Amino acid sequence: MYNFIMDTLDKIKSVCENCILCDLHKTRNNIVFSDGNKKANLFLIGEAPGENEDNEGKPFVGRAGKLLDKYLEEAGLSRAQDLYVANIIKCRPPKNRVPKTCEKDACRKYLYEQILAVNPKVVILCGTTALTEFVKDKKITEIHGKEIFIDIKGKIFKAVPILHPSPLCRIKDKQQVMVEDLKKIKQLVRG
Repeated sequence: MYNFIMDTLDKIKSVCENCILCDLHKTRNNIVFSDGNKKANLFLIGEAPGENEDNEGKPFVGRAGKLLDKYLEEAGLSRAQDLYVANIIKCRPPKNRVPKTCEKDACRKYLYEQILAVNPKVVILCGTTALTEFVKDKKITEIHGKEIFIDIKGKIFKAVPILHPSPLCRIKDKQQVMVEDLKKIKQLVRG
């Protein structure tokens, strides 16, 4: 089973590396495919790569990533062991803007195949862009930390939206909310 997962993820990554379905391929340094444990019970979805991620080829390695790692540690979770991390899109948008619909449409199949290959117990929707990929009528501030269900090509997954760590750099009172949401997710996996 594990070899199948690795083979599938390697094939998806290879296709992404050669992808030209949207204009972002023209300005990328690297695709930002994933990080973490390919057998993880938690699959965290972020928005898009930033400058640091584009340079390193890994998601959440900049300032927001360092904060995320801190919150994960405080919640008793290990990014390397407990999470598989990917983004809605695989290439950096110019000036770190929110991904356009056409860019999300171009990358959607890659993300969905990643989720199906990893087959996590819980999908973590990190921030508004990740949430609205699956839930159109709710705000992250209304449902963060709450269990919902999402459909990936006919397969239903448990999901939990969380706040994105980036704005938490500036909003100190929400940092404990993030840790509490991650602790709930940890309990949900152990369930």
